[in-house]
Parts: sequence; structure tokens; C-alpha cells
Amino acid sequence: MGGTGDDAAIRRAELWLERGRPHEAATALAPVLARDPHHPLAWVTMADIRLALEDAEGAVRAAEAALAAAPQWPYALTRLSAAWAMRGEHDVAVIAAERALAADPDEPMWHACLAERLLAAGAEPATAQRLAATAVAMAPDRAAFHVIHGVALFAGGRRRQAREALRTAVGLEPDNAAAQHFLAVVEGDRPGAAHLARSVRSYAAALRTDPTARDSRIGLDHTLRVFLVRTTGLAFGACFVTAQAARMGHLTLARLVAVAALLGPAWYAHRFVRGLDPMLRAYLRHVLTAGRLRRSAVALAAAYAGLPLVAFGPPSWRYPVSLGVIAAALVARLAAERDLSHHLRAHGVPVPPMLRTPLVVLAGLCAGALAVGLLALGAAHGNAAAVLLGAGPAALFGLCVVVVLRRRRPRRPG
Repeated sequence: MGGTGDDAAIRRAELWLERGRPHEAATALAPVLARDPHHPLAWVTMADIRLALEDAEGAVRAAEAALAAAPQWPYALTRLSAAWAMRGEHDVAVIAAERALAADPDEPMWHACLAERLLAAGAEPATAQRLAATAVAMAPDRAAFHVIHGVALFAGGRRRQAREALRTAVGLEPDNAAAQHFLAVVEGDRPGAAHLARSVRSYAAALRTDPTARDSRIGLDHTLRVFLVRTTGLAFGACFVTAQAARMGHLTLARLVAVAALLGPAWYAHRFVRGLDPMLRAYLRHVLTAGRLRRSAVALAAAYAGLPLVAFGPPSWRYPVSLGVIAAALVARLAAERDLSHHLRAHGVPVPPMLRTPLVVLAGLCAGALAVGLLALGAAHGNAAAVLLGAGPAALFGLCVVVVLRRRRPRRPG
């Protein structure tokens, strides 16, 4: 290895890298490798630089050069493992991490590294949980180990323990972007409005620490859209029950459900918005008034405007307004769902079809109920217009049945 001057140059390169400036780090490191092309620490630092630049091939070459100078050195093996993982070669990455742990089983970092590689490879989470727990036990003050432990627990379905591990990581390092991001993921997995609000706050905290964190930005926007999808889902269910109760003459029930339809989603929204700071509330308003979500908001407002007429209006208005309320609430729900799917696809995140099977079934049931009501009305009163109007919902019901049957049909291999 080189002398004090080389060590100082490597330290400068590491400082540049910590500041998020890998190009300057590479410039600072170049003279060291020019003087000593077999300097293992310099090659490990170069591997870190190449990883920061998302240059997997360069990182592999740098890590292999470090290993050529210092065979079985764990630091070089873990960089090689990270480079292979970046290339998507997870099986090879796991092998390199296993070699690092075998070379120095008393270092908690190598336990955590292997746990991380196993999770990326899609291995059974139990092994990753055990390795991460070992790292935490050996170094309980390291937030990064608690993060990996929390992710492993979440992958194994142990959500409560995952939240505890990630909250411990945030407590140790409030500015740890990875801890905040994964805590947001775990919190957003629960349906409650308060949990969604905590998820949004954690994503925002991760972005304040690392404004370039693409996954946290996608997660923040996704969670805000999930909030509207759930709110419109609650509203649609309440509007549908209110309209059906009023149509069947159960006015007391219709009026009670109408009040619940107005208060239930409003309370859910209040619980969510109350958990946001003024900046996040302003961002929520921006998201909800842009693009497809504006249509959803307008349709939801129209559905809510019609509810009092369904429950308290003249009997002659009850049936047509009921149809309008159900249709408006369904449009609000579908528009919110479509915007959520479009947002994920725009960022390269694979999503199921916009009209997922439960939603298709729900739409089919609604269409079937409307069709039966209109056709029965037309048959009872000899009203040809009602029969013609019933043909539309009947056709929609048939289309939903076809979609569900096609999705249930097993696909042929190849």
C-alpha cells in the first residue's frame, strides 16, 4: 500500500462521495491508482464510486482488482456482491456476500450485507431475518442494521415487528432516508387514515434528507392517490346502499345511510389531512386538482350533492336521482383507480389491470341491479323507455361477466 499521501487522497475521495459528488471523488482517487495500481483500499473506494454512478461493470472490475491485491478481503467481496446485485445477478451476489461473512464472521456488517442480498434474491425471509437480527445484536446502535432487519421482517409478513425495527432506526438516525422510506412503506400497508398520514410524513422526511430519492417521490404520490381511492370507495358503497334503500321504499334506512355516507368518508379524510403539515396539505391539494383526479373530485361532489335529494327529495325524483348518484360515485371511484394505475405505469412500476377483478365484480353487480330495476319498472308499467334504458346496464353486466370469466381461465404455457 501507499503512504500517508495516498491515505489522505483516499479520504478526500471518500468525503466527496459522502457529499454525493462521485465524479470529484474519482478525480481525487485517480493519482493513487496511477502510483499504485495494486492498492486494495483505493480499488474498494473506486468500486464505491462506480456503484454511486450506477456503473455496475466498472464496480465489478474495481472490486475484482481489489480482490486480486487482497484475496478474500471482505470489503472487496461485499463491493463485488453489490455490483453483481446492481447487474441483477442476485445468485452470484449472494455467493460473494457469503464469502465475505465466512472470511470474518465476527463483523456485523457482513451479516447485514448477506441478509440484504438474500432479500434482493427473493430467498426465504427467515434466513435474512436471522442474519439481520444477529447484526442488530452485535451492533444495536447502527440504524442501517435495524433497517435491514425491518425490511426482512416485513418481507416475512411480521408487520408489527417491522414497524418497531424501523422506528428504532429512525430514532437512532432521524435523517436516515432509507429508514424513513421503508417505515413509510410499512405504515402505508395498513388501511387506516392515520397510518396513511404517517406514511406520507415518512416519505416526506426521506425526501427532505435525499431530494433525489426517486422511490420515495413515487411512494409519496402513490400514497396520496391511495387515500383518494379509499375515500371514493367508501363513498361509492354508502351511495349505492342509500340509493337502493330509497328505491325500495326504506326511507328511514336511506336517510341514516345518507348521513353516514356524508360523515364517514369526511371523517376518514379529516383523519388523514389532520396528520399532514401545511406543506403536505398544499401538495395534496395540488395532486387532487390535477389531471384525472380532478374528474374524480367533481364526480364525487356530484354524487354527494344528489344524496339529500335521494333521501329527502320528492318521490318522483327518487329513482332517476338514485341512478345519477350511483353513476357519479362509480365514476369517481374508477377515475381515482385509473389515475393511480397511470401514475405507477408512468414510473415503470408494474401494476395489475386498472379494473381489477373485485372492482369488475362490483361494477357488474351495480349494473345488474340497475338493469333489473329498469326492466321490472318497464314490464310493470308498460314503459318502453325504461326497458330501453335497462338495456345499457344489462350489456355492461354481461361485459363484466365475460371479463371475470376470461381472467379466471387458466393461461396456456408459452
